[in-house]
Amino acid sequence: MIYFDHNATAPVIREAREAWLQATETLSGNPSSLHQPGTDAAIALDDTREKPAAMMGCDPSCLIWTSGATEANNTVLQQLARDEHRPRQGWRDHFETQFLRAIPNATILGLNQPRLWNTVSVLMPKGDRKSQWVMRLNQAGFAVSTGSACTAGKDEPSRVLAAMGCPSAYALHALRFSAGWDALFRAMVQVYGEVQLEKQRARP
Repeated sequence: MIYFDHNATAPVIREAREAWLQATETLSGNPSSLHQPGTDAAIALDDTREKPAAMMGCDPSCLIWTSGATEANNTVLQQLARDEHRPRQGWRDHFETQFLRAIPNATILGLNQPRLWNTVSVLMPKGDRKSQWVMRLNQAGFAVSTGSACTAGKDEPSRVLAAMGCPSAYALHALRFSAGWDALFRAMVQVYGEVQLEKQRARP
């Protein structure tokens, strides 16, 4: 199964899992406490901040720990931070070009506009039910979504798309592909190839 629903949740990479397991086994104190377990935790926390800061060439104080994706997204939006990944944006743009060749009457939301490299949101043709596409692609080995995981299973228009001015009748046909750290170009090639095959199979 090739996973294209990273905006809902993402698998933990091996290195992060190993670091987390090591921390839970060796650290037990609150880093704000003055006793030795607290001091050990504080040192580990500072080290955890300094290493990625050195890799990114920024001051450790610029790194902000959050409780999860929602808080992180809000923090980024409030600070108007942008981190462009041009090579992967090229993958996304190529994916969109090939997708539209496979299904010319589909609509890519935000096409030619600044946006995340990893997310492609598509309005499928009016006769195509988004849930049918999710199931078809799932059977073919691709995990995609119809939008936010919080509204999965609800047959109603996305509030985000409505806020973007997308008519409800069209928003009901939205399909979302969200790649992650493990996204590979060949996986993107495979998924739009499968979309083309599924469209041909659906023809009467």
